[in-house]
Amino acid sequence: MKLAEFVQSQLETAFGGKITVKVQSIPSKTKLNWVLAGNFECTLSGWIADYADPISFLDCETTGNSYNYGNWSNKEYDKLIAASKTSSGTARMKLLAKAENILMVNQGVTPLTQANKAWMIKSKVKGIIYNSAGVCYNFKYAYIAN
Repeated sequence: MKLAEFVQSQLETAFGGKITVKVQSIPSKTKLNWVLAGNFECTLSGWIADYADPISFLDCETTGNSYNYGNWSNKEYDKLIAASKTSSGTARMKLLAKAENILMVNQGVTPLTQANKAWMIKSKVKGIIYNSAGVCYNFKYAYIAN
């Protein structure tokens, strides 16, 4: 709710009070039903990557993707994403970067926040692996140092 109120304040201020943004807090199931039916003008949603690759985010905004709630569509974007799926290495990353640029310039979505998590570990604990996507913590190689 605080994020929605912040966005409300910023939009109303940016447009000099010429627009009014109504924030509506509704149950998650109701929100999902409304979003899937296209019953919204603006919605706040979140996405966490399933794996450490830009395609986990970028594929969501392709035409017809079930997670593309706003039904944003761009033929060039779709072509770049499709081409990235048959490319590798630097060429693939360049295609994804071009696609991301199209998405941001056209505002198919507007990223507002980035997930983060603070955690503390005693200095004697070694070998914990933190993954930025998927399973967050891997204790397989963890140990206590002398």
